[in-house]
Amino acid sequence: MKTSAIISLLTCIVMMVSAQQPIPCCAPPQFVLHYEQVLATQTADMPMAITEETLDAAYDFVNALVGMDLTIRPLNQPETKARLVQNFTAGYQWIIQGATCIKQSLAAVTPPARCVPEDAIFEGTFDVGLEKLKVHTWLINATAPGPIKGTQRYTVADYMCTPFSSTFIGTESNTQPPTTFVNSGNYMNFSNKITDPDHWFKLPSSCNSTASEVPVTERMIKLSSARHMRFF
Repeated sequence: MKTSAIISLLTCIVMMVSAQQPIPCCAPPQFVLHYEQVLATQTADMPMAITEETLDAAYDFVNALVGMDLTIRPLNQPETKARLVQNFTAGYQWIIQGATCIKQSLAAVTPPARCVPEDAIFEGTFDVGLEKLKVHTWLINATAPGPIKGTQRYTVADYMCTPFSSTFIGTESNTQPPTTFVNSGNYMNFSNKITDPDHWFKLPSSCNSTASEVPVTERMIKLSSARHMRFF
């Protein structure tokens, strides 16, 4: 009897722990969102550079497309506005500023992923708002080949794996000496459909076949990689 009681108790404990431990989730295959982040970087003993970045973006994982309206505001410097279209099937991205269009290869840019990695470490769950929306925190180690290494804490809502916030601390080896950086941001206005794909993915006439092709700059690599570190 005692043995049966102990086995039953252990079974209940295992079931409770399993119920509290969510499995890595995946966002919808198509969605739009708004994102705001602050990025701080420092190289050796140079002054720290602080940049505020905001974007409205559409992610189409069905057709391997990403479209963004970007605003970049370096501290004490003029802001930059641009439109970014990435086509991972074609292997190119286009940066549009006014009547100017720059075409770049995506060979150096890792495609985004819509799923929390299988090796992510679950750290806990918290509630948000009066409705007590459950949000899970995941720890993601960036150890894949590439210039950026570090640790990301990602939070996603239990409902539809909706992104909530992201914090990343790491180093970038594209510079000598390497640059240390931290970025922290929040996601808003999430919708699990793209109602106007032309707005996000249709290229203007300035991006025709004669558009100049230039190498991906270090800034664009960092913007594409550090902002979402393998999850969006």
